[in-house]
Amino acid sequence: MMPLTIVIFEDDSYSYRLLRHMLQAIDPSYEVVGLLSSVEEGRAFFSYHQDIDLVLADIKLRDGLVFDALSYAPDDIPVIFITAHEEYAFRAFEYNSLCYLLKPVKEHQLAMAIRKSMRLRKQISEDSFGLGNPSMGDKSCFWVKTATGAKRIPGSMVRYISSEDKTTYVRLMDDTIYPLDQSLEDVASNLDARSFMRVNRKYILPRNQVKGYDSLPNGRLRLLLYGDDCPEIIVSRTQRKVVCNWLGK
Repeated sequence: MMPLTIVIFEDDSYSYRLLRHMLQAIDPSYEVVGLLSSVEEGRAFFSYHQDIDLVLADIKLRDGLVFDALSYAPDDIPVIFITAHEEYAFRAFEYNSLCYLLKPVKEHQLAMAIRKSMRLRKQISEDSFGLGNPSMGDKSCFWVKTATGAKRIPGSMVRYISSEDKTTYVRLMDDTIYPLDQSLEDVASNLDARSFMRVNRKYILPRNQVKGYDSLPNGRLRLLLYGDDCPEIIVSRTQRKVVCNWLGK
């Protein structure tokens, strides 16, 4: 397996040394290929380097915000933000961020963030080249609006899609939420029915996010999703058989 190549945006030498020490402790094979302390250095770096596996980035650099440099980075490079500034969290997720850690970061937090980022990047790559779940194709991708344009969301990153107050939202596995322009019914009609299902009036679920269910009175089901903070997703008695067949139960 090739070593993980990492570039770090950080203008504080102590913070940089601390990150390097943590990375070596997590996995000695990690290779830090660049320390970038300014937006200008970041732009120049990405003009010649497009094969980075991961970016660790502080928000405020010597000459501005790191976002101006990340706009030159390839779209598929995951970014872990490590910063003392909470106020940029929402904007950070427009730049392929999967984790937003506040300083002082702990080694186990960084290790978990790296594992999560690499796992999701692998899923994105498999979807792009047709190596993942054969039922996941173009019909399982979404385009969402961002402050600077639009972003493609592979179906493998979706935790669930919901309808709230007449607006449809897609919630990702990193808990990022984006509004969709379509109704829940229209979204469901454009998805691969083998991988996604509208299980009730409010929710569309990816099959690979359902870990089980509880039986309720009157023949109803409560579907359980992987991860914390699972919403209340109830399947009616009349829909129960269809949902169970879809789940392969």
